[in-house]
Parts: sequence; structure tokens; C-alpha cells
Amino acid sequence: MGRRPWLVYVGPFVALVVGAGLAGVGGLLVEAAAGVGSPDPAAPSLKRLFLSAVGVSGFVSVWAVGSGFARAVAARCRGAAPVRVVGEVLLVAFGGAVCGVLAAAVGVRSVGGWVVRRGLVPGGFTVPVVAGPLVIAAGVGVAVAVAGACVAAVRGVAGLKWLRLGRLLAGVVLLAVAAAVPVLLAVRPEPLLRQTLLGEPRNLSVWLLMWELLVIGTVVVIARPSARRAVVFSSATPAFLVVALAGSVVGSAVVFAEARDGQTRAVLRAEYVVETDGPDGLPPDEVVEGLRELGGARGGLHTTTVAGTRLSALGKRGDGRGGPVTEATAVDGDITRAWDLPVEAGSLAELKGPGTVAVSTRLAKARHWRVGDRLPVRLADGTATGLRVVAVVRTPLVLSEVLVPQAVVADHDRSMRATASYISHDSNSFVSVLYGMEEHGESGAGGVRMMSADEWTGGSGSPRNRYLWTALVVLLGPAVLSALIAVVTTTAGLSVRKAVLVMSVAAASGTFVTFVTQTVTAWLCNRWVDGAAVPVVRGVPWSVTVPTAVACVLLALLASFVAARLSGRGREGETALPGQ
Repeated sequence: MGRRPWLVYVGPFVALVVGAGLAGVGGLLVEAAAGVGSPDPAAPSLKRLFLSAVGVSGFVSVWAVGSGFARAVAARCRGAAPVRVVGEVLLVAFGGAVCGVLAAAVGVRSVGGWVVRRGLVPGGFTVPVVAGPLVIAAGVGVAVAVAGACVAAVRGVAGLKWLRLGRLLAGVVLLAVAAAVPVLLAVRPEPLLRQTLLGEPRNLSVWLLMWELLVIGTVVVIARPSARRAVVFSSATPAFLVVALAGSVVGSAVVFAEARDGQTRAVLRAEYVVETDGPDGLPPDEVVEGLRELGGARGGLHTTTVAGTRLSALGKRGDGRGGPVTEATAVDGDITRAWDLPVEAGSLAELKGPGTVAVSTRLAKARHWRVGDRLPVRLADGTATGLRVVAVVRTPLVLSEVLVPQAVVADHDRSMRATASYISHDSNSFVSVLYGMEEHGESGAGGVRMMSADEWTGGSGSPRNRYLWTALVVLLGPAVLSALIAVVTTTAGLSVRKAVLVMSVAAASGTFVTFVTQTVTAWLCNRWVDGAAVPVVRGVPWSVTVPTAVACVLLALLASFVAARLSGRGREGETALPGQ
């Protein structure tokens, strides 16, 4: 190992510090986001967003930490006693995990402030530092490091034949699951529809993300046995993960947003939409009164304001306690003037006054509800009441699957805030007034913006699209950071020429996987989202894949050059460290 045996642990130590730190921050955010609503009604809850971010970064970190320690142990076992190597692994793993969670405890407040400034969470959002998520992050980090060391030990004792056979069998199983998931999501059997977490259309993005991780993981597992040089494969994997993750996640998010916007355009009747830039919203009465005051007349200008509220145990018989929570849209005004929703049964014109509710086609089918049924429910403050189903409709993603008049919940949910107000008018005389309001609207977090219907359904200035890109940063940022660090640590043993070749092959493979996931995502969105017409064959998001591939090449060149200088190798020398 030369005069610097400790160098083999530098890469795994850094990977573990970053992995444990990101897991700790993610766990604290998940804990703090419980019960906090999303500013985008079409998006999953903030807790699910942060859980997804933890899952994506964990997916990359587990590989980076495990394979890093496997390579280090394999290298150390050639010149040190096994007992000493075990002690080194435990010491490095424990030290890395502790440093990572300490960094998470210190830095999580800055992360919390950033998500507030970006309008991802309400202004009063705080992230308390609690022991649970940090202990779990540290424990998982140490366990993954030890597991990686065990893999190297098993390889040394049993040889590569049985290890490759096991990987191949695992790859076949993963491939079968990866092929079955899109089919299951496309068919959507009734048991799937009955599950709130599984069947809600707005959760499709979460399932697509999980499927993409499954596909990428399957490629990694299946490709490994065919690699002649383990070090080459091990060096290519993090670059493949960066390109495939960035391209697939960003690409699928854009496809999902396009399907959502297309659906919205098809059923939106209002000419203008007033929306806040941040998640705090405005009290519904203030929005309506402001519009009326600005309009200067009460006739001819129609506003329909919507706000988010929570209902529990909807349709559950008995005392209704402990039932599932359902996100609902509270409507103030005539919803038929704002939306032209396809009605399967009943009439949306009857959605007015206490005691009425409209439900989505999916919910009605899954729970066997019909027009005229009276559904027991508990409102946000725990008050028990009953709601009569007056309509079964196909709701767009920007509305909840349950619609209730504001009068039903106004006195029972003091925290309710308007998410949007839809404006329509009977004559062109109000056009100048509406444009006047748009000019006086404020921008920035918490400001009120007025947009035309065309801009709101896909314009770059839409708060929903700004939320989407912020959410993507939260989702991908930690994972990309972990993968780029892994690029540096795994290419340090390659020559400059081989580093470029490996990065090129990895980028090409990641781009191909992105194309596959884009195509399947578009197909599934067209089946899940009513009114969506996304082209099935989607192009690769080159604006994402090209920069990530270039970053991988540059980091690999830097790592190989620095490693060569430190070890005294020539430019074309290579250290064949065993990989995983």
C-alpha cells in the first residue's frame, strides 16, 4: 500500500460524512413537515417530497459508501492483518457518521431558511433538531460501511463466481419488477384505486420516481457481472447515476407538468387567475373583497375562490375517530363559472350551502359512492357532520378530489387560506380593470400575482412552475452532490485517458435510460391524467444531461490527475483497485 495506507479511506470517509449528513438533514425536514400542506395542490405533500429526497439521495449514498469501503478493505487486506482492517473500518465509519450528523444538526437551520425563502413552506416553518433522525442516519451509515466491508471479505473468501451469480439473479428479479410496475400503474385495478396513497392522481409523480430508481438500480445490478474490469465499472457507476437520475427525474417532472397544464387548459373557463407566490396564501374573504373593490362594481365580475382544508374519516361509519385524512378544496362562489368539469353524475350547480359535497370519479368508484349518498365526516376542528353527494366529477390535478362549499368548513378551519381566485366577466368593460390589478400585483414570496388563463396554465411565471423547479432542487440536489463526490473518489485510480473513456460510456448509458423513462412516463401520464395529450416519444432533456456529463468528465480528470501526482504515478499509470 506504500507509505500512505490511510489514503484508501479518504474517499469512503468523505462519502459517509456527506451521506450521513444529507440523511440527517432530510430526516429532520421530514419530521418538521408533518402536517404542513404543499403550496401546489397538484403536488404531493411536503412530507412526501422530503421523503422522496431522502430516498433518492440515500439510493446514491448507499452505493457510494458501500462500494467505497469495499474497495478500501480489498486494498488494505493485501498488506494488513484482517483484525486490523476491521478496526480501521469501524473507526472510520463511526467517525464519518458522527461528523455527518453533527454537520446536519448545524446546517439544517440554514436549509430550513432556504426552503422558506423559496416559498416551498409557510413563513413560520421551523426545523427543530431532534435526536431520532440523526441517530437513524448515523446508524444506517455505519451499517452500510460495514456491509461494504463484508462484501469485500466474501469476495476474497468465496471468489467472484458465486457473487456474480447472486447479482445476476437479483438483477433478473429487479428487471421483472421494473417491467411489471408500469403495467400495474396503467391498468389501475380497483384495489389500487381504493388506496389513497396509491390511487391519488397527484401521487403519480412519486410512483414514477420510485419506478425510475428501480430501473436505474436494475441496470447497475445487471451490468456488474459483465464487467471485465471491476474498477472500470465501479468508476462508471456514479457518473451513470448522475446523468440517469438528473435526466429521468427532471424529464419526468416536465412531462408531468405538461400533462397537468394540458388538462387544466381543457377545463378552465375563467379568464384570469389570482394566486400568491408563496405557500402562506390569503384569507379567502380578503381576496374576494379586494377583487370587488378593484372592479368598482359587483355585477358582471365573477370570482370563485378556492382554499385547501382537511377532512377526516370521510364516509367512515361509527364515531369517525382515527380515520384517514382527505385533502379537500373549499369553494367560495360558483364553480361552474371557473371550471367546466366533466360531470359523470349529478350537478355541480347544487354544490352550494351547507351539507353538500362533490367527489371525483376515482373516489366514487373506489368507495362505491353515488349521488344522494350522505357521507359522515369530521371537519378540521373535529366537528362531526354529514355531507350529501351532489355530483361525481372528473377533477383536474390542480383541485382536490373532494369539493365542498366554503360555508361548510369556514367556521371550523381558522388556518384556511385561499390558494387561488378565478375571475370571469360578462363583458369586455372589465378587461382594463383586470389589467390594472395585474399591474398593481406584487411579486416575490407572499406577493399576489394576477395572470391570464394562458399564462397560468403553463407560463414560466406561474407559481406552480417555480415551485416545481424548487422541488426538483430539493429532490435532486443531495443525490447529485453524493454522486459527484463518488465520481471523484472512484476515478482517482484511473489514468486520464481511461477516465474520459469511462465517463463517456457512463453518460451515454445514462442518456439511453433517460430516453426509456421519458417514453414510459409520457405514456403513463396520458393514462392517469384526464385530458393529457403528451407525445409518447419524448426527447432527452439535453439542457440537464449535457452539463451533468461535462461535470463528471471534468471532475474525473481532476481526480485522476491529483491522484497521479500524490502517488507519483505517470500520466498513463493506473492503480487497479478492486471495485464492487
